[in-house]
Amino acid sequence: MEKKYWEDKVRSVVVEILNESGKYENGEQCFLTAYQIAALVNQKKPDIEREFPTGGKGAGPGTLAQRIAWHLSDDKYFEGKIEKAFLSIKGLEAFKFSGDNEPSNKEFSMFRLIN
Repeated sequence: MEKKYWEDKVRSVVVEILNESGKYENGEQCFLTAYQIAALVNQKKPDIEREFPTGGKGAGPGTLAQRIAWHLSDDKYFEGKIEKAFLSIKGLEAFKFSGDNEPSNKEFSMFRLIN
């Protein structure tokens, strides 16, 4: 996803989603996986899904989830206001995404905004 497309079409929607992700009882912002963010972006902006598949096993390279993870992993896009974590799916082998898609990785990248 080229920088201009990210900045013009996707970044603001991702920020909105991260801001809406909710908070734990202790007030900490919740984490969302890159796949969750991609699915929510597609709900808010269906035209983006026509250009990039959401993700999951068999979706191939360049999915929206992969591109979002790449952009969120690069601190320059959020001036250090994004926290990253990884969740292993060990014990969740039967986990399915929407549309019955299987995860393509053994770990999920997860992100949240730092307030």
